Amino acid sequence: MPQENNQKLSEVIFSWRVPEYFRYNRGIWWYIISILVLAGVITWSIIDKNYLLAVIGLLFYLVVVIYNLREPELIDFIITPDGLKFGRNFYSYEVFENFFIIYEDQGIKNIYFDFKNPFRGRLVISLDDQEVIAIREFLLQFLEEDLERKSEPLSQQLGRWLKF
Repeated sequence: MPQENNQKLSEVIFSWRVPEYFRYNRGIWWYIISILVLAGVITWSIIDKNYLLAVIGLLFYLVVVIYNLREPELIDFIITPDGLKFGRNFYSYEVFENFFIIYEDQGIKNIYFDFKNPFRGRLVISLDDQEVIAIREFLLQFLEEDLERKSEPLSQQLGRWLKF
């Protein structure tokens, strides 16, 4: 669990601002298709008398639309010798299993941190114009790098394809 950390960090090695989430440009066709899928789910759930599924589907769709309407906030991401600070949350290096970097010339430029607890998912940070080699060398002092990963995770690819 992330720790609230209002105390002064020991030493900031790298720091930059990242959006809290990636905002996709969704065209009119995305909304038409997604409304048709939502209508299908609601129709099927009513026929099956599973009204909870209809409510959950509608709420999920509303959350996606609301998130698309607002601009993502820029959040501070800080790398220190003690751990990583992302917004208000501080993560010591002990909570991470490893990290890996996907850096493609004209595409994805992210660093991924896998938590030891598989239910926590993964922390994905955009690298943009950062000093990737220096960040990697610094992190290798504290975490193992997963060199077998050569492309972004399937969940990220699927999310980008579906524009979620």
